[in-house]
Amino acid sequence: MKLIKKICLSNCIPHCHVRFLQNGTLHRALLLLFLTCFVVAAEGQQIISGRVVAGDSAVSNATIRVKNTDLAAQTNRDGAFSIAAAPGSTLIVSHVSFILKEVKVTGSTINIQLEPSAAQAMKEVVVVGYGAQKRSDVTGAVASVDKKRLDNLPNTNFAQALQASIPGISIDQNSGGAEGNANTIRIRGRNSITASTTPLIILDGVPYSGSISDINPSDIESINVLKDASSAAIYGSRGANGVIILTTKKGTRGEPIISYNGFYGIQDISNLPSALTPDEFYAYKNAREPGSVTTSEQAVYDSKIFPDWVDLVTRKGTKQQHTLGVNGGGERFKYYLSGTYLDVEGIAVNDDFKRASTRINLEANIKKWLTLGSNTQLSFNNRSGLSATFADYQGAFRFNPLTTAFNADGTPTIYPWPQDLFFPNPLAPTLAENTDETYKVITNNYLNIDIPFIKGLSYRINTGVEFTTRSQNTYFGTNTRTGLQAKGDLTIANSTNKNFLVENIVNYNLALKNHTVAFTGLYSVQNEIGRTDNLDATGFPNDVLTFYQANVASSIRPSAGYSKETLVSQMARLNYSYKSKYLLTFTARRDGFSGFGANNKYAFFPSVAAAWNVSSEDFMNDSKLITNLKLRASYGSNGNQGVNAYNTLARLSTRSYVDGATTLPGYTPTSLGNPDLRWETTVGFNIGIDFSLFEGRIDGSLDGYTKNTHDLLLSREISSVHGVSRVLQNIGETANKGIELGLNTINIRNNNFVWSTNFSISANRNQIT
Repeated sequence: MKLIKKICLSNCIPHCHVRFLQNGTLHRALLLLFLTCFVVAAEGQQIISGRVVAGDSAVSNATIRVKNTDLAAQTNRDGAFSIAAAPGSTLIVSHVSFILKEVKVTGSTINIQLEPSAAQAMKEVVVVGYGAQKRSDVTGAVASVDKKRLDNLPNTNFAQALQASIPGISIDQNSGGAEGNANTIRIRGRNSITASTTPLIILDGVPYSGSISDINPSDIESINVLKDASSAAIYGSRGANGVIILTTKKGTRGEPIISYNGFYGIQDISNLPSALTPDEFYAYKNAREPGSVTTSEQAVYDSKIFPDWVDLVTRKGTKQQHTLGVNGGGERFKYYLSGTYLDVEGIAVNDDFKRASTRINLEANIKKWLTLGSNTQLSFNNRSGLSATFADYQGAFRFNPLTTAFNADGTPTIYPWPQDLFFPNPLAPTLAENTDETYKVITNNYLNIDIPFIKGLSYRINTGVEFTTRSQNTYFGTNTRTGLQAKGDLTIANSTNKNFLVENIVNYNLALKNHTVAFTGLYSVQNEIGRTDNLDATGFPNDVLTFYQANVASSIRPSAGYSKETLVSQMARLNYSYKSKYLLTFTARRDGFSGFGANNKYAFFPSVAAAWNVSSEDFMNDSKLITNLKLRASYGSNGNQGVNAYNTLARLSTRSYVDGATTLPGYTPTSLGNPDLRWETTVGFNIGIDFSLFEGRIDGSLDGYTKNTHDLLLSREISSVHGVSRVLQNIGETANKGIELGLNTINIRNNNFVWSTNFSISANRNQIT
């Protein structure tokens, strides 16, 4: 028998090397010893399994170690792991991009949430338009919305996630409607008087012109806001009011991950204004004008049965949303699929909004140098039903309380105040037959080619299509004042909007030792086409067929509309970086718009920005207070198209006239042409500081800016001898200046509790100069 050359049994953990020759008794004895040690080592331990994530994303290659031992494991690409550990022991989870975390073992399964480190936040990729940059390399005022605001709040549209999240952005809610799209979004004040002040919305790289309620917030991965002239200059004639870039969720490589997200909530009116009670109203009317109380008012007062009009036209509202999604992919293919149903009942009776949507995002790497992708949303919106007060409560609050809401049979009265037929019943709209349905397709398809024989050079063709069709039908029957007076009143409105975009984008990146240069070039063409077909009809034999009986109406008034706008653009952007410390960005864009005068079809918008990453300097290496510090400055100009198609042309409107028994077409002047009409132009200057303190426990930004807008689009009074009394011209100027501060703090962070704070404050001064 030969002797065993080496036996290693360290703490009876089976990670030793044993070399021996098999030999009967000795082999069995050693095997028994080996198994005995393994059992002893495992005594009191159990297999702990779990998953490490950051937000909703799996963290691969994270290290899980049992504290005070040599036991360790790593997460796979799905973030999953398993490790032997005793109950009550502590797991140390580490990853180069995230903050170290310790978790106590309390069961056999555990899910671990990691927070990005301050250094990782500076490496975060930010979408800046026609590409992305590391946050540390961004030279402009670009702000991002915390993804938790999208995931944790019951948002029916993305504007609700923007509220109080970024300094310098104001969201004014103009009504409490179910759809929730009556929001005014304004970035850094109001630049224009008559033109739009709404920021440009970019959805997956494509300009979006539809309603914000058509975009499903559950599908949004990130929101980035371009606030200053430099960052928004890449969108030239449409960037003066700022830019909001929405990026939807994409697939991840790995096994399919199925997710569900849903919420249910209730809403009610708060802070109702005070109104006179029926007794107070009766006394006031008698005191103001004795004897003015009518017979019907006196009868209601004597009966003491008063309608509560506000209560009749309102209700407790509800909203619910359910989203089911799946994402995954393989080595060369990624996908994200989702389906969402939203149902909102507003606080006004009959104010309902329903949306069903599906999203399909696909990306395939056909070759190492060739990538195909598609981001597509299909949606159906149902806004059917007229609310009790046509979306405002003025009628209910101001309505005479000495009136009658219902007849003896329970139906709403046509004339609640019989002595004054001018006032209809505020409940009348709920009796109207109404359908309002919208179908929308939004698709972005792209092809990206990394030129094989020129390193760093790529070409991308980006296409976008937005197609919307909306059908609205309303019929007021003879059980309403409108229908009774017209013997039935019918309105049919059908509209179709088409938006087509083709972009050719060239990118070139060059790295030479300490120098990095990135160039982006663009040539794009966009067409927007709108068409409407309307029909108004009155005088029907009965109400049976509602809006399916226009052929028997006694009066029919058809109308139609058509418009087409074209935008042709060229853009160049150059980014330069030295050691990622000193950064420069130059941008120039030239836009041509069909809506402007023949003498000013094109405009040019340049900008420049610089930044200094102070924290990358050697003298900052030993700083324990400042983790990151960057100084920024930018200057540039942007435009605001702000004018509808054909406003620069002389136009006529129809004015038919009767000659005997014949109706003949006639036309009258509506507006004078102006071949010199051009863009409103905003010139802006911005200085800013981005900072992070105490290893990311405090981070934020401080910005100061000025914006001056000239060539405002305003109507000017002229002599009516020309047939019109006003003409649209470029006159007037406005100025904005302000300061913004945004802070994010982590006040308490341990294994079981995290308290973080988001704080933003801004001041803006706006004047007509």
